[in-house]
Amino acid sequence: MDEKEKENSSQAPFDLYSLYNIESPQQKTNQTKTTPDSNQAISQESTSIEPNPTLKEQEVVEPTEEEKRQQEALDQVLGIGPNYIPPKIEQEKEEEELLKAFIGKNYDKIKKKSFSFACFFFGPFYLFYRKIYSLGLIFIILSSVLYPLTPMVATFILFALQFLLAFFIKKIYLNRSNQKIMEIKQEVEGKEARLKLCSQRGGTSKGGILFVILIQIVLGIMMSYLFIFFGINTNSTWNMLPFFSNLSSSQNNETFDGMIIYNGSINMQEEYDITVPNIFEDQSSTQYDFAYNPTPDVIFSDCTLHFSAIDGYSSASSLATLMAEYYEVEAPAKETINHITWYHLTYPMIGQAETYLTQKDNQVYLYQFTIGENADASLCQSYHQLIIHSITAK
Repeated sequence: MDEKEKENSSQAPFDLYSLYNIESPQQKTNQTKTTPDSNQAISQESTSIEPNPTLKEQEVVEPTEEEKRQQEALDQVLGIGPNYIPPKIEQEKEEEELLKAFIGKNYDKIKKKSFSFACFFFGPFYLFYRKIYSLGLIFIILSSVLYPLTPMVATFILFALQFLLAFFIKKIYLNRSNQKIMEIKQEVEGKEARLKLCSQRGGTSKGGILFVILIQIVLGIMMSYLFIFFGINTNSTWNMLPFFSNLSSSQNNETFDGMIIYNGSINMQEEYDITVPNIFEDQSSTQYDFAYNPTPDVIFSDCTLHFSAIDGYSSASSLATLMAEYYEVEAPAKETINHITWYHLTYPMIGQAETYLTQKDNQVYLYQFTIGENADASLCQSYHQLIIHSITAK
């Protein structure tokens, strides 16, 4: 071995620990071999060290609401962090909140239940309460038209409609609510503004219930006058207000103003017998209603018959007198036919109305035979005489 190689071998080995500033195993061993005095000195020295005031535990400060919102917005923009919500989930969450704000009360019940008992029992009242005005108005108009003409059929039809409506009202209401929410989203920007507008345009309306009562009364009066004007006999004028039909039985009119309140609860077939020619169309239910029109192409060419009990009066003679005064015609004539005392008067009604009033057990009954303006008056009068003379009390 040459001298240069010997010189290199005599040098200290390469220190990898010192290169990376890592404590070597030999250094660790030397540190453990300390004397008791040195350990005691170290212990005493350690006890004399003062704590660093900068290392004291600091109080945890909760972020403010504004800071939380800013952090949530930042997380959403960056797409990371605990507050990040994927766009699709965020959109679904907002739509759910808007729908809840729009529906308002009983949101959970409406979403879960498939059959609405409130809609079934209260019909148009519930529709107007939930601000479904168009559907509620259709329901009221339908009942106002059907009830005075065919009360028994109308009752069945409206009952069936309310039953079906109670099944489908959830789908109808939710679809309508979503459409309104889409309109609101197009009108305004920002979640808070949309929630506020949903609460205003949706929810419930107690005023809607009062509106139903008012509109039914107004429609009832209008339809009654229309039927009187056109000479249409109805089974019950006030039954076109199905929710208030009981009002008719509690009225006690002291005057006559052109309105007749028929009592559809009394079955006339149990009170009187009547014979009507077969050429008349039988439209009777609990009351007697017949019509004959030999020329249906000509308006007001028919003759009709209506015989029923009426409410609001206890004296047939007093009512006949009031009617004569109202229509400004001759005083009623008292006639007895088949042991029945009638009070007869005639007054114009798009033609001529032959009206007979009688009473039995404090109940007043009205027989009215209407001859159309363009009808064959002599033919209708002959039928009228046959019918009035066929009536007998049971």
